Amino acid sequence: MDISGKLYIWVTEIKPYEDKNYILDGRPFDDEYGFGLEDLRNYSGDILFVSSKEYTKSKVEIGLAHISRKGTLWTLKTDYLPITPFLMTSNTLIKHKYSGKISLNPSEEAKQIFNNFQSNIYPIVSTDFIGIIVYTNSSWWLEAFSELDKEILTKEQNIILSESSIEG
Repeated sequence: MDISGKLYIWVTEIKPYEDKNYILDGRPFDDEYGFGLEDLRNYSGDILFVSSKEYTKSKVEIGLAHISRKGTLWTLKTDYLPITPFLMTSNTLIKHKYSGKISLNPSEEAKQIFNNFQSNIYPIVSTDFIGIIVYTNSSWWLEAFSELDKEILTKEQNIILSESSIEG
């Protein structure tokens, strides 16, 4: 699935900042800041909050903030916030497609990333979908999202670890 030109951020934590302003932590789907284009650092307009329990459209303003010892996070101004975790995207065609355990046979390069990265959350992209792989208790969990109307996980698929562009 092509992620260029659209905002895709997996939000894992929300902290109040000011009235209707929040600081978000999570993972971008591109190797920049999640805004879909190189060096783009803010977004204003319609956004979808999507998860297995949520599908809500809202008008927002999103920017970047650097916080000492936390790194680069996002600022969000909105009237509505869902419960974390959720996908925040400007792709208004996307839907939640799957939540559940999967089997994963990672490439050697992907194994190095899994072993060296401090997170257990990995944004991925395939031909048919984008998703978040979470590694916990020696098993893999997938949250998958797609624009396609058909089922997306009926076959084995190659995935790309989206932040590093390495085939998984």
